[in-house]
Amino acid sequence: MREYETRGRPPTMIDSVPLHVEVMIYLYFALVASVGGYLLARLWLASRRTDEVGDGINPN
Repeated sequence: MREYETRGRPPTMIDSVPLHVEVMIYLYFALVASVGGYLLARLWLASRRTDEVGDGINPN
């Protein structure tokens, strides 16, 4: 590659994405992680409630 094509930077495989695109990607990851955490907490709390009532399986 010629020097003017990389603007003084070492050549890379791909160019970096714009900042707003990178921010949107990280926000999407945070959204997916928070939805997963919410669903996990609901399942965990639901299983705790059924164990307290006695409807769940008790391994002891």
